Amino acid sequence: MNNQKKLAELFYYTFSLLLIIFFYIILIFPKSAQGQEEYYEPGEYNIQIKGCQPIYGEYNAPLKILFLNLNDAPYYSELVNDIIHNQFKNIEPFKYFFDSTSFYSLDISSLRNINEEIKSECKIDDLRAIIKIVIRESEYEGFAGEYALIGTQLQNDVSQYLSTTGNYTPLHEIAHLFGLSDLYQSQIKLDGSAIKVSKDYLTQALNVDNPGCTKWCRDYKPVSQYNQTSASKCIQISDKETCITYNRNSLGICDYENTFPTCCVWSDTPFNYFDSRCIPAYDSENIGLNCSDGTGCYLGGDHSNNAFRPVLTKEESIMMNQRKADGFDPVSEKALTNILRCCLTEYAYDEACTNFRINYSNLLSSSNNYSYYNFNRRIGSCGKKLIEEDSSNQLVKCEAVFPDICENIFREDIEALYNLGVINGYNDGTYKPFNYVTRGQIAKFLVNSFNLEKDISCIPYPDVQIDHVFYNEIMTLKCKNIAKGYTDGTYHPQREITRAEAVKLIVNSMKTSGIEIDLENYVNDVYPDVPPSHTFNSYISYLTKIKVDEIQVIRGYSDGTFRPTQPIDRGQTARIVNFATIATNNLS
Repeated sequence: MNNQKKLAELFYYTFSLLLIIFFYIILIFPKSAQGQEEYYEPGEYNIQIKGCQPIYGEYNAPLKILFLNLNDAPYYSELVNDIIHNQFKNIEPFKYFFDSTSFYSLDISSLRNINEEIKSECKIDDLRAIIKIVIRESEYEGFAGEYALIGTQLQNDVSQYLSTTGNYTPLHEIAHLFGLSDLYQSQIKLDGSAIKVSKDYLTQALNVDNPGCTKWCRDYKPVSQYNQTSASKCIQISDKETCITYNRNSLGICDYENTFPTCCVWSDTPFNYFDSRCIPAYDSENIGLNCSDGTGCYLGGDHSNNAFRPVLTKEESIMMNQRKADGFDPVSEKALTNILRCCLTEYAYDEACTNFRINYSNLLSSSNNYSYYNFNRRIGSCGKKLIEEDSSNQLVKCEAVFPDICENIFREDIEALYNLGVINGYNDGTYKPFNYVTRGQIAKFLVNSFNLEKDISCIPYPDVQIDHVFYNEIMTLKCKNIAKGYTDGTYHPQREITRAEAVKLIVNSMKTSGIEIDLENYVNDVYPDVPPSHTFNSYISYLTKIKVDEIQVIRGYSDGTFRPTQPIDRGQTARIVNFATIATNNLS
């Protein structure tokens, strides 16, 4: 009996000791020993690139830029040279930290295996700690996600290419990787409802703010004094119908005044600051008081969290328009200066830098607070490190609206259409950007994008039954004379639509939305494979000529062709439709 009692006591004390050790490990033992994140110290860069030599700069420079040449991109060397010597070396604030920057170059063959190729060739011990710039052949210029993606195309001469390539697109996209936001202009929905950004990220960015712009303004005027522009009357409107028709034509297209839209948007809940459900779609009125030099506080285009921007016009900031501006706005420049100063020097111990580094490191490391751009989780000594041996090469999960568009060059256009309610993707949650678009799917794209009123009053196609998933959309295109089908009276909704056919339907949708287009004025030989005698020449030429922010809606391929008979994929469709709807609003 005594032996049993002793065994029970031994078991009790042993179990208690094990329990104490367990709680010590979980609650008391330093978190770093469990593989948790902790802050870097100033100067603690510790980034090694062992297999590649810098093409410019010192190997131990704290900021490392890696150019990636995807499949022999046109003008790769010339563009890299321009980025280094005409952008980083000349544009503030990057030029002040040029000596702290090194540049590397690597040829790659695929975006899908980009990190594997980098690690294999350059043997980088922390992929999160370098800025990656992919240069590829593409008619579209810029994108930022896990890396910056820059598109190039063959032209007659290099100087022409460099003068028209988007100017400061590389710096614009790199600023995104550093955590800066676009300074938004509103994309105005025809139904008057506000644009909603899918992720709550904007006011976490360093260059946009909540109403009042307290990041760079000391005060702001009360809403009672918000009365300087035509759009200010929106906040006095209390009913939805009046709100969404104010300063719009019968098609819902917004009126403009001095290049600024003057119509309103509506929300089911009141907007902050305005205390109204009806507010300007976009406005040029400055509510900021005692703001930093060269700034104000202007209502931006994202109404889900009332993000305000510091400058008004496109010419004032690379973050607003990289073609028209020749520098950053004061707020964006200050944010970039803080990043470069406080994260890239071992002497960044002053109080301002200490506070900035903590806040910025939390921002870099948080996928919840700032998830729209999957920018680097570490810049110089800013960010957090994982103590576990292999954790430094773990990749942050992409948080795009569709998981399969993270590295797609058309991601911004796809997400823009998603935010507008135009597309929903597939049942498995993907978008499948490389899938070809069918004639049935294009009907849904166009009806939703151009907000076409449903019309099924005309004679239906014999091969499109009333229970077809796109019946209403296909019939709407037919009844509005946007699409006519084939000569035998059929539509073939499951057939893949060609690039030329898609362009014709898009142009016809623009005409139905109120744009006056005399196609006879657009017959030309801009593409060798679309001669003036081609059935779709004028449609293709028209979309090639019109521009959105100085960027053509379509530009063809780098060899100068358009490839009209080639099927169009879902990514390309999103880009052209998105640009065409913006152009429709601008031309109205």
